Parts: sequence; structure tokens; C-alpha cells
Amino acid sequence: MENIKEKILQRLLEFIELKGGFYVVGEVTGVSPQSLYTMRKRGGTPNSEMLAVFAECYPDFDANHILTGRRSVPVSELLRAELELSRLKSDMMDLQQTNKVFLQVALGKSGGEAYALDCPPELYLRDIEGSDIPMAFLDSLVGRNLGLTLSVK
Repeated sequence: MENIKEKILQRLLEFIELKGGFYVVGEVTGVSPQSLYTMRKRGGTPNSEMLAVFAECYPDFDANHILTGRRSVPVSELLRAELELSRLKSDMMDLQQTNKVFLQVALGKSGGEAYALDCPPELYLRDIEGSDIPMAFLDSLVGRNLGLTLSVK
């Protein structure tokens, strides 16, 4: 089994090959191709200065991946995820407001009572006018004739 230093070197060498080899990476970073070659030959590991230079010269360089083998999430994906989460939270709040239905229920000729309803959408039934009514509320009205025609949503 390879030790940690060998794995770090292997991942760095894979990155160097992906970018065009020792000479191209040396030209871009200013690190001499000979020092990169020597590091490979002797089984050395990159120092923090070399990693910092690579990170400055290559925006896609992932030092976390080189050192640990785990890839970091790109910043653009994090921003996209935060925007999506914000949009979903906003949509959820809109749905909660929509689900708060005020229903005027006539309880005889003397007048009516207002009920504020806040239930998950899967518990709603539809009446003739299309108002959403939670099943729990309907259970409380058992035995009262309200003239509702109900169907499961």
C-alpha cells in the first residue's frame, strides 16, 4: 500500500501531466521543470510555497485534492447552490402563505365563524368553489350539513 507522501506526489504529477507536463507547468508557474522532475525521481512532496504558486497560476488547482484525495466543491457551484436554496426558501414561504386559507363557515342563519387553516397540502380536500379545506377541520364538522361536495386532491 502506498504511503501518504506517495499519494500526494502521484496526485500532483497527474495534475502536471493534465496541464501539459513538466516544461509547460514550469513555464506557467516559474518553478523549474528540473525541480519538478527531481521531486518525482526522489519521491519528494511539494512544499507549501509550490502549492501556493500552483494555486495562483491555475484557478482549477485543488490543493485539498492534492493533499487529501478529496475534491473541493468549486466556488461557482457553492454560489449556485446558495442561490437555489434561497429561491427554494422563498418558494416555501409563498406556499405556506397560500396554504393559510380563511374559510367562512355558515353555522346557521345567525352568522358564521372564521377559521384560519394551516395544514400540509396533502391533507386538503376541495369543495365546490375550489377552496382548500384540511381534513382535520372537516373531521370537526362531522354531523353538520354545510353543503360541501368533497373530492380527494
